[in-house]
Amino acid sequence: RYELISSEKWLPFYGQPLEWAGMYESSAQDREVSTPAGYLIKIRADQKSCIVHIGNEPEIATGPRGSSMEQAIPHVLFIGTALQLDLPLGRIELVENRAGRLQVPYRLEGQTRRLSLSCASKSDRFPVQVQLYDTVKQFMSREGGGHPYRFMVLDESVPRIDMVTLKSRNPDARIVILKNEAIGPADRKQTEQSSPSNSARKPAELDHNRMRATDLLAGGMADHQSANAVFNARIFLRNLQLDRVKSLPGEFDMTAQEIDFVRTFLMIMIKNENNKAELAAVRAELLELDEIYRLSRWIVDDDQAQFETELEKGVAPSVARELLALITRKRERAEEKLRELRLWEWQYRLAQLVRT
Repeated sequence: RYELISSEKWLPFYGQPLEWAGMYESSAQDREVSTPAGYLIKIRADQKSCIVHIGNEPEIATGPRGSSMEQAIPHVLFIGTALQLDLPLGRIELVENRAGRLQVPYRLEGQTRRLSLSCASKSDRFPVQVQLYDTVKQFMSREGGGHPYRFMVLDESVPRIDMVTLKSRNPDARIVILKNEAIGPADRKQTEQSSPSNSARKPAELDHNRMRATDLLAGGMADHQSANAVFNARIFLRNLQLDRVKSLPGEFDMTAQEIDFVRTFLMIMIKNENNKAELAAVRAELLELDEIYRLSRWIVDDDQAQFETELEKGVAPSVARELLALITRKRERAEEKLRELRLWEWQYRLAQLVRT
């Protein structure tokens, strides 16, 4: 538990008060702090890293990228209206390290919990930095998705499509989804008996954002989502209706973000970590689909230099054919004459490739 001592000092559960002034400000200067067990940690805020000293010798920690005395400071992002943090947001703070597991405290619906993160250091304390937002939209608007968070902790209220947004912008991050387990088994059984099942509930009561696309389709609720290109892509990809996925950029006014969503789904299928035979059989088609969406992004962004570079490299006729539909749609709706002419030129060049 934490107790606010004053506006300048914070007393964590593990012991001595820490001075914020000069120690945890984001600056280019190194900061040093001693732990209760006698370790000296040099915090390099500008490098987002630290060096742990045992006596006069720096600790050599071994991680996924090899051995080094400089260790990365974990940056943890929390998103959800049910989450609360007592750690100062956006500042570097020491937390307890129990046998190589960092104990990051948080509260879910008022219930105190600890997030356990792997740590290569043997120090009894280790620095972390945390941030909290109510929604993914709020996070994206304030940080743009460019912050190097290693861990993203979400409560169950975050829609699945927003989780895809986070993963596409932060492919190396580990995403943890929290569940509220405050209700015991007996209470849960009573709640289930007194509440109608999903199958008995009306469609309006179901949360579309947290259901799988195929669940919505089976429930007869796809009409509400049929104008959503990403929703359609999820259905078609799950059913391996790849030709229908090809046509989506030309049928919908897709944004660059929506294209990124679809590419994320495609990458998962191409990677095929579970070695599914049905995915292995269509791998070449999936790769071609990904190329169509990759090039479509430059068209949607109106990135003239990048798209013309791709044209110079060469575009496969089968890919060019699908891009023609998108460019035709964009040209017909272009408001600026200069852009209309540019799209007309791209259309002409792609048509030439299709004929070859």
